[in-house]
Amino acid sequence: MTYLTRKNSCLQSIAFALLLFTGQIFQCRGQQSAIPLQTKLTKEQLAESLNKTIPPLLDSAAIPGLSLAVIADGKLIYHQTFGVIHAETKDKVNANTVFEAASLSKPVFAYICLKLVDAGLLELDKPLYQYLPYADIERDARYRKITARMVLSHTTGFPNWRNDDSLRINFEPGQKFSYSGEGYVYLQKVVEKLSGLTLNELATEQVFRPLGMANTSFVWREGYNHTMASPHNQFGEPMTKRKPDQANAASSLHTTALDYARFMTALLNGTGLKKKSLESMLTSQVEVPQDRQKPDGPVSSAVSWGLGVGLQQTKQGRSFWHWGDNYAFKCYAVAY
Repeated sequence: MTYLTRKNSCLQSIAFALLLFTGQIFQCRGQQSAIPLQTKLTKEQLAESLNKTIPPLLDSAAIPGLSLAVIADGKLIYHQTFGVIHAETKDKVNANTVFEAASLSKPVFAYICLKLVDAGLLELDKPLYQYLPYADIERDARYRKITARMVLSHTTGFPNWRNDDSLRINFEPGQKFSYSGEGYVYLQKVVEKLSGLTLNELATEQVFRPLGMANTSFVWREGYNHTMASPHNQFGEPMTKRKPDQANAASSLHTTALDYARFMTALLNGTGLKKKSLESMLTSQVEVPQDRQKPDGPVSSAVSWGLGVGLQQTKQGRSFWHWGDNYAFKCYAVAY
């Protein structure tokens, strides 16, 4: 289990955290933790310990609000909310509070892509330009090697985001790991062309509606004006909330902890994907550098990347996970 902590130099409002477990083995790190390592807990003991441990952690990190869900054996066993959605109004976080999920968008998009693979509309290893040329990078012929598998495993060679209007390729596609939202944007354009739908329409059809994620969207909804957590700066002051009118496969998902728990439960239970596709998603595609700031340095012996998710070997077994960071919103999901 990982707790998110505050960096003084960053904008902060935790907004959303989701910690998921498949069994009864539970590990907690934090201030005055009441949970011994590798202790089997009942649901009641888990709830009592989390309810006691989390508030002082949030207080010490100056985090306004949190929503947290825990899954065991493919079922939701705990959900609790803490703090406020707005420092001035003092309105409380509740089960329907919506947060920016940031890069937790990526596993949802990867799931959609694999559903298209299952339907025969998309091939993981077919160059994307054969579906849709990409004018933003056509000047570099190497882009013709980029595939959906490379996008989902972050081996396209693209930067995370371009610094100006010029997209570039930093290394030969497929060679190594380099986290990139730009790759997801390109694959989103391909997926929208193949399906004839916008990403949010496709996600609603393929994910949100089937899984009962009623409060989730890649674009802004009018109803979010009444349910959305506000971003806060490093001084705990509310900031203006951006309201995306266009979907971004890498970052624009808005959701609740309970809704995202439904999505993670689907992955844990193998819902909606053929066995081969689910196995591909959770199979290592590329090794990850020990230090993200040194992409050519030594690779990790424990961490790698699958299709749309990070993978890690831990004392509790193999896990898949993803983080999200939209500056004032932080989130995390992990499952063993």
